Amino acid sequence: MNPRRVGLVVAFLLAGPALLLWIQESATTCVTVARPEDALVELDELATCLRLYAAEHAGQFPIDLEALLEPSASGAPYWTASGALPLDPWSNPYVYERTGSSFLLVSYGKDGQPGGSDDDSDLFAPPPPSLR
Repeated sequence: MNPRRVGLVVAFLLAGPALLLWIQESATTCVTVARPEDALVELDELATCLRLYAAEHAGQFPIDLEALLEPSASGAPYWTASGALPLDPWSNPYVYERTGSSFLLVSYGKDGQPGGSDDDSDLFAPPPPSLR
């Protein structure tokens, strides 16, 4: 066998496992991009669950979102997408406030603080009172 070829085979045998490990790590590492559209979809789904809860409780919305994990009249929880309440796409909790005969449900965006613009913009469902 050609000495050059032997050197190439030895180099591959030494570097091959590290290269394969790097390729596997790269393939399994997924970059998730937080999108406002995802938050709006989830806000809408949560708002639907809140309306269902109110329909089954004489028009009263729950005190907090945790109530959506309780069994509904059908026996299943109002929020059935997972065993826990969702976080917004930036891993912040959705903010819920019962406001008399309605509610305010909001994601404060990437920074998790009220106000802001671009990725830090507040996202509402239903629309904020000033837009109704």
